[in-house]
Amino acid sequence: MPLNTYTAGPFSQHQPNGGWAPPSSQIVGGFSAAEKAADGSYLFLIDTGFGPKPSSLSSLLGLYALKIDFNDLQGNDKNTNVSKLIRFNDIDNKLNFPKQADFEFYGNNPKNNPVDSIIKKGKLLTGGDIDPESFRVDYKGNIWVGEEFGPFLIKFDQTGKVLRQQISIPNITSPENPLLKPGEVPTIKTTAGLEGMAVNPQGNKLYPMLEKPVIGDAEKTLRIYTFDVDAEQFEEGYFLYQLDGNTTEIRELVAINDTEFLTIEQNESWGEASTQVKKVFWLSITGVEKNGHVKKRQLVDLMDLSDPVDLDRDGKTTFAFPKLTIESIIILDKDTLLITNDNNFGERTEFIKVRLNESLNLKQFQNLKLDTDKWESRDRNYYAWKGFHTKSLEWINIIATFFILLMIVTITVQKIHLRAEGGFHWTILSTIILIFFLYNYLSLYFYATQRFRDLFIESGLYENRGPLQRSIMMAIAVAISMLFFTLIFFYKNKYTKYTMAVMCIWLGFKGTQFVSYHRIDNITDYVLGSGRVFDWIEHFVILLLILAVFYDRKVSR
Repeated sequence: MPLNTYTAGPFSQHQPNGGWAPPSSQIVGGFSAAEKAADGSYLFLIDTGFGPKPSSLSSLLGLYALKIDFNDLQGNDKNTNVSKLIRFNDIDNKLNFPKQADFEFYGNNPKNNPVDSIIKKGKLLTGGDIDPESFRVDYKGNIWVGEEFGPFLIKFDQTGKVLRQQISIPNITSPENPLLKPGEVPTIKTTAGLEGMAVNPQGNKLYPMLEKPVIGDAEKTLRIYTFDVDAEQFEEGYFLYQLDGNTTEIRELVAINDTEFLTIEQNESWGEASTQVKKVFWLSITGVEKNGHVKKRQLVDLMDLSDPVDLDRDGKTTFAFPKLTIESIIILDKDTLLITNDNNFGERTEFIKVRLNESLNLKQFQNLKLDTDKWESRDRNYYAWKGFHTKSLEWINIIATFFILLMIVTITVQKIHLRAEGGFHWTILSTIILIFFLYNYLSLYFYATQRFRDLFIESGLYENRGPLQRSIMMAIAVAISMLFFTLIFFYKNKYTKYTMAVMCIWLGFKGTQFVSYHRIDNITDYVLGSGRVFDWIEHFVILLLILAVFYDRKVSR
């Protein structure tokens, strides 16, 4: 999946790696955990956002449903399609710490941008609130998310709504913990929270695992906790996991059965492939008492996979997966894993299937799979696109404008056929209305659909501000040109002239809305109430234009 994959959302306060995202959008990436959905799609959890907490204040959190076509072996990025999503929210104010939705400005800092009204109204959670790194679904269908800022366990329903106050791990706090008291010393380092979390086959026990050691524990020793879903509390004690000597952290934990699990060990390195360590380990708690070390052994070396048919077409019969962070495993069957990287908003997200050399002792799981039927479609006027258009009104406007075009073309043909006075002016009016129709609805309306957005992405227009600024300047030039020709050629059709002038000015406003929709839209929302006032006003102007054309036609007879 390309780095520049987007979906709708509030305009970002921050940008990835000094780059730029399209207006009113959220970048799809940063996957930190995965599951399969009931419909066979793959569900991916997005983590905090563009890195540290201060850089992710406007990054929306939630789950994405992806359709992946593994039969496309031509290296075509289009074989991965983001189909649906849910956004995490705390609409009932269950979490007992301040969130971005509670502030006037991002980070509660007047030097930052105002918090987007979409975040405030929906109480949406962002990367400035929590850092989701793991999730599982229990036997009741609830979503449990393990995050790093607390670290906390957070319970959501299948719509992404927080169901109860966050749950802390006994005696574990990070430097980012929002409830950390002055002078209180954290017990883990930054980004050392609940990186992995498994659920047992019955769906009534979770196994949250810390990414790095607790301060004071033995070097390279990690804790695996047990959480009772029904009691909603951690059990006493924990299991210990010993990292290999050349690895620094774990990135995942997934259950094979009641006592066996898989995890990913790695060192975090951007260097040469030879310096990177990315391995899948099998581990077992069979016969291990609490506070004892689990059994483990290496299962897969992701830097040295067999590739006998050269799937990556590099001329070699081996394959390496040298990604900075590899954070999710889905067990597809007893012999196959799906492994995905967290792209950290700096590289592509890649999905690889790995066939194991030995079969897993896989047990049938009873926990419910998430039903995505009621999730928001990526291509439905979701969040930001609601700021551009009300779909029903847009179609009314399209039909009305097309009706005007047919009416004016009919008048023009009649004028030319009868060689009546004014035929030239009506011809120019037909051309301008046609330009308006094509520009406004092919460029502006369909811009807000997936097909048109993907066209812009593929053409590279989203790589920096320059091309988009030039396209906005072109929009203004088109509007000015239409206004100029309207005023010159319609000195006899005065009502149409004035109405077309208003229409041209309004077209310029709509173009401006694409680069700063939330500022314009918020103002109009305050004045006229919530709703898509741009579409309503355009609807009214089109009605005036119809009346003006009828009147000018009557006068010119």
